[in-house]
Amino acid sequence: FVHRGVAAWRDKQNGNKFITGGGDPTLGNLAAIANGSGLISIGQTGYVQGYLPIKMIVDSLRSGKKLPKSGFISSGFEVITKSGVLEDHGLPPISLATIKKFQTDAAAQKSYYHRLFFGNGKFVKWQAHIEPIANASR
Repeated sequence: FVHRGVAAWRDKQNGNKFITGGGDPTLGNLAAIANGSGLISIGQTGYVQGYLPIKMIVDSLRSGKKLPKSGFISSGFEVITKSGVLEDHGLPPISLATIKKFQTDAAAQKSYYHRLFFGNGKFVKWQAHIEPIANASR
């Protein structure tokens, strides 16, 4: 096993090109995509992963209703390429520069994902999106 950063550096030194991919929008993965040494990064939507469980707990405490004992809610996906970012949950596409800004600017990130949790957002009624564990492998 060779770390992909080391492999990309070594291959670049030799003048070779190969396709690399990453997981999640880390600054390193985004830089690799921007400079052409990475092709794609596919990950889950980190903001949803963090915000949704807290919303679920707060809603449960406020309503007095217990949280489900089993099941899951998909946090969604992000497909990041040099040409832009595709987001799940009906969110509009964004640019590579925008997702990079999200990594250092919490307010910018919040302004984009906030719509999922308020108003008519998909996760206002998160209970409707609980899936059985058996669906997790799909």
